[in-house]
Amino acid sequence: MSPSTHRVQLLRAPEAGPRSGTAALALARALGIPRADAALLLSAAPRVLPRGLPLDAAQRLLETLRATGADGSVLEAPASGSRCAEHPALEDEGPCEVCGARICAVCVLARGARRCGACEGRLARARRFQRMRVAVLLTGLCVALVWGFSVQRQRDARTTWTRPLRVAVVMLGEDDEAAQVLRDGMPRLEAWFAREHLRYRPEGLKQPVQFQVFGPVHPEVPLPWPEASSSGWLARLRYARTLQGALELLDATVDLEPRAYDARMYVVVESGTSGTFAEGVGATGGELGLVRALVQGVDTTLALTALAHELLHCLGATDKYDAQGHAMLPQGLVAPELAPVLPQQQAEVMVGEVPLEAGVGRLPNSLDELAVGPLTAAEVRWTSQ
Repeated sequence: MSPSTHRVQLLRAPEAGPRSGTAALALARALGIPRADAALLLSAAPRVLPRGLPLDAAQRLLETLRATGADGSVLEAPASGSRCAEHPALEDEGPCEVCGARICAVCVLARGARRCGACEGRLARARRFQRMRVAVLLTGLCVALVWGFSVQRQRDARTTWTRPLRVAVVMLGEDDEAAQVLRDGMPRLEAWFAREHLRYRPEGLKQPVQFQVFGPVHPEVPLPWPEASSSGWLARLRYARTLQGALELLDATVDLEPRAYDARMYVVVESGTSGTFAEGVGATGGELGLVRALVQGVDTTLALTALAHELLHCLGATDKYDAQGHAMLPQGLVAPELAPVLPQQQAEVMVGEVPLEAGVGRLPNSLDELAVGPLTAAEVRWTSQ
């Protein structure tokens, strides 16, 4: 019979106190393991201790343990030649669930899982890295939230209407004469904003919007214009970066400091031999607006309408026309209270067309035929409704 064919079956551990320390010390000496590991084995009672001993040695250990208040028995068992890779004095209890290395009861008890020390270390490092990554992401998120909150507060402050808004208008194009015509029309747009603002706020600002005109600038590369087909997020990101680079170059050319203004409007001015034309792009609640206008002679009504439209977009106003470009009823009307409601006498600025009947309208002939409707006034906080 092999000399290592007996094991101590621990049925009950001693109560906590000095005796438990004595039991752990005796067990550590008998099994050839650290005292802390022996204490782990005691805490896991009832269990069979993971090392075979000669019969007399097993009996002596059991007597010592019983003297400390523990209880158990000696079992005869076949000898095992397989040892724990981390605790060579102890017999193994199977493989590591990750790498297959042999592990013992102390390994399992210490880690709460069937893992060897090397795999536990790798897992701990992975957990630390995961915590660091989460911490970095949360920090970035907090910074983004604080930045976003700050920007939103600044944007919301624009529509408290306790001071005039400062709006930069940058003229672009090769036709300096057409640009000068539009520049000369800017005081009329300031007067239009004052008229509409005071119509809703009789005690409001006498000049709610102040325009400062820059240019005209003759850029070597045309201002990038968003394409309707570029609806994917990647395409939008590429366009945003391209536009930012182009605008930074324009701002530097005319010595414009963006932070000094509540909004910036960039107007591509073109001249034509017949007709007029204007279109624009602006983000609701943003700070930028792009306008492309065809100016003939001294007629700047459509260009000024597009400027007003995109600026109001920046202040929170939304479009109020349908897919065909006609006024939505009643939100796209200046005077929805009229009976009959159509025809209207003025164009709602967020539509740009004087409604004559359902689905039919005409362009305004002057700024006198352009007005802010009740819903737009509420969106830019001229009214509380």
